[in-house]
Amino acid sequence: DGSCGSNYTLVDDYWRDVGIGWGKACDDQLTEGWYRFQLDGKNAVIPTECVHRGLGTCGTVIPMYVALDFNLLDFSLGTMPDVGEETKGKVAGSPYSGWCTAYKPQHINTTDVVIRNCGAFYVYHLQPSIYEC
Repeated sequence: DGSCGSNYTLVDDYWRDVGIGWGKACDDQLTEGWYRFQLDGKNAVIPTECVHRGLGTCGTVIPMYVALDFNLLDFSLGTMPDVGEETKGKVAGSPYSGWCTAYKPQHINTTDVVIRNCGAFYVYHLQPSIYEC
């Protein structure tokens, strides 16, 4: 489908860094499609663990992360895909401090995500945020 070529939206917003504190950005108006992320022109990934800083991390109202699919056969978490491969997961939010330990992705609202490894970078097939800001 060309998602590793140029058929994606490049997002390079400095405020999406996990080190950035509270902000008012929100992805609830995001259009469905493929996205590639960078920070200061360098390839970046969406966190694969809950962002532990609580409400407003990454310059957003509700920080999001990718919960990789859980394998029921061996009770293991999924991994990021190898080059040329893709994997599925859920985009989950951590809207309140403490949700990282109190709730698991299957217990909160999530949306599907597909992650494709393009070699030098990853692309994500995303949908609008499930949280309204």
